[in-house]
Amino acid sequence: MLPLASTQNKEAIRRRWDKPIIAKFSRSIKKPLDYFGLPGPDIRDFHDWGKYLGFKTGIEVVTKRGKVVEEQLRKVNALETNVILDGFSENWQLRRGFLENIILDGVDIDGNAPALLATEGTKNPRMTYDLHNWDFQGGLGYKSKGEAKRIQALKRLIELQRAHPFLLLLTLNVRHTLGTELSRYLTGIGNETYSRKHQRILKWYSERKAIDSTEHYRTKATVPLFIRQIAHINSFDCYCYPPVYYEGWKEHLLHFVFTLTPQGTTLPAFSKQQLGQVVEMPLVEVHSGKFVLASFQHPGCRKQDGLDVLRQLGIQSK
Repeated sequence: MLPLASTQNKEAIRRRWDKPIIAKFSRSIKKPLDYFGLPGPDIRDFHDWGKYLGFKTGIEVVTKRGKVVEEQLRKVNALETNVILDGFSENWQLRRGFLENIILDGVDIDGNAPALLATEGTKNPRMTYDLHNWDFQGGLGYKSKGEAKRIQALKRLIELQRAHPFLLLLTLNVRHTLGTELSRYLTGIGNETYSRKHQRILKWYSERKAIDSTEHYRTKATVPLFIRQIAHINSFDCYCYPPVYYEGWKEHLLHFVFTLTPQGTTLPAFSKQQLGQVVEMPLVEVHSGKFVLASFQHPGCRKQDGLDVLRQLGIQSK
């Protein structure tokens, strides 16, 4: 494999957090997981999770024009080279472009659709991947003409996957340009719960801000509630693992994992994991490859919940 960049924290998450979850899900559906996502030119996903993976659709960013195209094509070449040299070329395809555009448009910049997206002969396209790994360097939302494509793509993904169980791994930079939308969303959720305790927690999250370096707490609280809400609309039971916060090369990142299980309902479904459990989830951090519970948590946080998850995944924590 070509020697390409990674980080100690990212490696720990991939191997010690994601891998046990992926293994458990593969056992539960009794098959290797068909993969859709951003493996990167170093294809470390394939090396670390390979025994649990089936068909793989890898996405690499390529734009049609601009000064960055040459560098993008070098990454594509490195990705394809590593796939061949490391023995992953069977049951594999590459799609080029922005992942969110491929989900929204149904094809990449070359006009090619992902293999497990069925569009012909149906009014309701369906996607049947078992594992989505959306590993972004950017944030949850960057508004352009009033829209944030990543948010729209997440909605579309869950709609496309309706009736097919899957894992969603989502990594986001804490930066975004959504302004006060996250705070308004959390306040709105708080207004619809009768629990004073959860109202206070959501209010605390809604008041986090970049100026005191706590912006990531707003994103930590918002993303699980948003994914859960869209999952319910599309008849999924959604289980949320505690978010994990870590530093990359220069970025501050949040990693989320969701298990989505179809319920077969016409009306929106509900999850076994209660709203209060999602609101009360503690934040986990990774420092120098070590998992710990963040020292700064929302008021009244039950850190035992986080410790239980760490133990279930076989991770030792102080």
